[in-house]
Amino acid sequence: MIRRLAGVLAGAVLALAGCGSDNSGLPRDAHCGHSTNGVLCVVVYTGNSTVRDVIGYYSPATSLRGRTWRLDLLGYDCDPATAACQPAVQYPARARQVPPPVDGHCIAVIYDGGHQRCTNRLAAAYGSHADWAGLPGLPSAALAGHAWLCVAAQLARSDGWHDAFPHSAACYHHA
Repeated sequence: MIRRLAGVLAGAVLALAGCGSDNSGLPRDAHCGHSTNGVLCVVVYTGNSTVRDVIGYYSPATSLRGRTWRLDLLGYDCDPATAACQPAVQYPARARQVPPPVDGHCIAVIYDGGHQRCTNRLAAAYGSHADWAGLPGLPSAALAGHAWLCVAAQLARSDGWHDAFPHSAACYHHA
């Protein structure tokens, strides 16, 4: 059964079910990335050259039961899609050992052989709730000084934290 499920998920296509629309349960201004690992989004609220709040959302495609995972907020002064770009600042959320709680909305749809399945587990981390360790007090002009603010979903392994998505998957860019 587990092998069959792994094979199904490996061959599945994940489609964003209205990320940023009313159907997803996420704000309209969410910047999202998706892969076979799920959906990852960031929402950044700005005003008067400051960041007022930054929220990360993660909806994994498969259960994280038995895994240690976290969300991570990264600030870049260059385009994170380029290989040479490294984060200027990093604010990890706390490590979690339980899967994200079930949300009432279909966040993403996995299509496999014409059948669809919703993923509705949704984790969130909020700057306004001090979920990001070391984040400057909000509103923050220092945080607004970074051209890119991105959220990463990370899984713990014996050799450290590993990203479940590319660095540029869920980023907010301001000039």
